[in-house]
Amino acid sequence: KVIKEFNIEDIYYFEYINRKIKIKSKDGEYYFLGQMKSLKDKMSKYPFESCHQNYLIQLKYAKKIKGYNLYLINGDTIPISQKKASSFRQKLFEYMKVNRS
Repeated sequence: KVIKEFNIEDIYYFEYINRKIKIKSKDGEYYFLGQMKSLKDKMSKYPFESCHQNYLIQLKYAKKIKGYNLYLINGDTIPISQKKASSFRQKLFEYMKVNRS
């Protein structure tokens, strides 16, 4: 077991897979045991939003939305659930309006 520290700026997203959480960062993929609910609570002070129950995305790395897919600047495609699509699009729009103007 190894403990690794991450700079928040280096994390693209978190993905819940088979009772583990994958961290997709600029330097690779890492896994740890955890629950998305507690992770969402911990990351609430940073620009992370959930577009699907299994994903927590850092908004600054969003490139575009097409249909129910979110395309990130690193080339990954993340599904957007129909249930969360409207609220996620609004939060992304608000983030982009404030941070990219």
